[in-house]
Amino acid sequence: MYDINGDLGAGITILSDGHKGLLEAVKERCPEAEHRQCARHIIANFRKRFTGEHFRKLFWRAVKASTEESFKVVMEEIKSIDVHAYEYLKDRDPRTWSKAFFQEGRDCDAVENGVSKSFNSAVRSARRKPIITMLEEIRIFVMERIYNQRLRGMEWDLNICPAIRKKYKT
Repeated sequence: MYDINGDLGAGITILSDGHKGLLEAVKERCPEAEHRQCARHIIANFRKRFTGEHFRKLFWRAVKASTEESFKVVMEEIKSIDVHAYEYLKDRDPRTWSKAFFQEGRDCDAVENGVSKSFNSAVRSARRKPIITMLEEIRIFVMERIYNQRLRGMEWDLNICPAIRKKYKT
């Protein structure tokens, strides 16, 4: 536990699915850590109660809002459509899922843990093996992925990758 600043978690950010047991465990074991909830998990549950493309778009605007003021504007828009949707999101503690409230000085601005889910899915079979075998399979997976991504990138006739170029144009 010395890795996380004397057991208290000062300076680290933890991103989880927001499971009640996890929320309590982090509060107890790492009270100084910034604990964020995965926005994808929040919207998945939100969409079970509040349907419509407008809610999805507004939710992601609230998630990506960079200031408290812009967050409040979006939340008021949600409230004008459905007060219960507004209350549902407020009850999920926006300080844990909106960039508007993330602590300054963090090197991570992630709002969802899709990368770790994808990685875990890709190495699922390796995770059931003895530690050395597991690590070797993960090492090979990562090396092959880096190599294949590099080959794909070399095919581009661009200085800027297509995903960033698309964002730049919009």
